[in-house]
Amino acid sequence: MTVFWLAIVLLAVLAIAIIAFPLLSILKSGSQGAGARCDTANVALFEDRLTELRAELQAGLISDAEFHDLHIELEKSLLNDAEPGAQSMAYRSSRLRQILILVLVVVGVPAAALLMYHQFGDYKGLRQVEWMKETRLQLALAGNDPEEILRRLRDRLLEQPENIEGWALLGRSLMTMQRYVEAEEAFRRLAELLTAEGENPAGAHGLRAQALFFKEGRLSAPVRAALEQALKTDPNEGSSLSILGVAAFQEQRYAEAAKFWRRIVELNPNDPNAAAIRNGVARAEQLAAEQEAQQPAQAAGGASLQLQVSLGESLSAKAEPGDTVFILARPADGTRMPLAVVRKTVSELPVSVTLDDSMAMGPMAKLSSAETVEVVARVSKSGSPQPQPGDLQGVVGPIELRTQSEPLDLVIDQQVQ
Repeated sequence: MTVFWLAIVLLAVLAIAIIAFPLLSILKSGSQGAGARCDTANVALFEDRLTELRAELQAGLISDAEFHDLHIELEKSLLNDAEPGAQSMAYRSSRLRQILILVLVVVGVPAAALLMYHQFGDYKGLRQVEWMKETRLQLALAGNDPEEILRRLRDRLLEQPENIEGWALLGRSLMTMQRYVEAEEAFRRLAELLTAEGENPAGAHGLRAQALFFKEGRLSAPVRAALEQALKTDPNEGSSLSILGVAAFQEQRYAEAAKFWRRIVELNPNDPNAAAIRNGVARAEQLAAEQEAQQPAQAAGGASLQLQVSLGESLSAKAEPGDTVFILARPADGTRMPLAVVRKTVSELPVSVTLDDSMAMGPMAKLSSAETVEVVARVSKSGSPQPQPGDLQGVVGPIELRTQSEPLDLVIDQQVQ
């Protein structure tokens, strides 16, 4: 930074010198030659007038006495004009203007340069670049000790807490160390700084969502909120699209997963992870094709059950919008193996679903293989399909599949103990 200001000072001095030296030369030459030029002009006028008076005397136009008096007056006039105070007002005014111009140049050029840099320059950006250079040097001195690296990085951010690049570096470092809670806080601060600077915070919110997703392992309400903030300002934000693809893949919505990941590659074909993303797209498309091919065959000769699932009012305060809801059918004889499963979220309730053989967990456990079933809708606080204390659920059954043609109401109105 010191080098930058030295360069600014040198350039200002050079600019002043280029403009000021010619003005100084003019002032100097004017002060030395002005008196001589004035005296020469006055003498020439004196001689011209004296020649005219002699001609008038010889012609008899004036007497000797008149010539004598006029000659004396002319000499007095010459002496008065030769005095320093007799210089013309025009000369004085011109000299004053030159001095003012010189002062304006000496003061105005640096002031104008600083004003223009403040208006159009990027001093803050320059400070951040310089800060990052010094910070990287400090981190290099920490060696391979992750904790020491984090400590130094945090200390540097205490010195300059508005450094955008520093918070981004801290968040990524914490992600590498799988400290997702702290990483989310760093990315939250990054988003706040970007917003304050008038820049798009979508990338920071996408990284926030990524940290939350890795921490919770599911598309929870906080993850959805961060995704919404990211996609609201940039519908093509890469981290957000990646998370949505992973969540869709986990829920066996392979066609949607392929769509999200494909958009990432299309928007940024030179992404460092483009090859891995393309492999993911290919795998998701393959599974989607297999899934689509199985559904007509399974549904053609299989059973189906229509449900209207809702959350009871008494338990609505105990569920979060992002909590996972498992809706399943299982044999009424007590066997726990699900015959058909669909996955939703609390935010989607109430919802209508149709369970059929296309949702089977395996070829030997289909809905059509049972005569009597019970249906369960469970709000899982952990995201696990296995019931846990504190989960919310509703159960209806036994149900005769052959005689059940009307939609069933399934209300989640119990808490698992």
